[in-house]
This record gives sequence, C-alpha cells and structure tokens, in this order.
Amino acid sequence: MRTFTPPSFVHQRQKGVVLIMALVAMGVIAVTSALAIRNVTLNDRIGNNIRVQQLTMHAAEVALRWCEADVLRGPAAVGGSANVPVDPTEAALGAPGGSNE
Repeated sequence: MRTFTPPSFVHQRQKGVVLIMALVAMGVIAVTSALAIRNVTLNDRIGNNIRVQQLTMHAAEVALRWCEADVLRGPAAVGGSANVPVDPTEAALGAPGGSNE
C-alpha cells in the first residue's frame, strides 16, 4: 500500500503562515508589554505626587502651628518673637519654647 505524500508547495505555504502568525503574536506581545510598562510608570508618578502632596500639607500645618504659637506668645520686649524655636517643628511637637494648648 502506498502512502499519500502531499505536494511540496503545501508545506512551503504552511511554513509561511506559521511565520506570519508568529510575527503577529510577537507584535501583540510587544504592544501589550509597552502598555503594561506605561501603566506602571503612570501609577508610580501618581503615587509620588500623592506622597509629595501629603508632605506639603504636613509642612503647611507645621508652619501654621508655629505661627499660631508665635501669636499666642505675644510680642517680645524689643519687637520680635519671644522664645522662637530654632526649628519650626518644635512648636508643632510641643517642645520647650512652643506652646501647644
């Protein structure tokens, strides 16, 4: 009994289709990877902006508390603030020289 052998041009066409399908799959993977990297970068920037905003708000609150403490202490005898702490965070943290009432 003889076995059927397909013509050689059928194998050549199939090899070409496999090549094209592999190239399309690689293109899809490349685009998906690029979008994933872009998404991670965007999320990182968003997280950093939130962190900077929180630090800025904290610094503003510390400065406000320092100014409030300075106002509550009243003016010094020679036109300056009395007991001004070297570091404005001392007033916010209740260190000596700042009033936290």
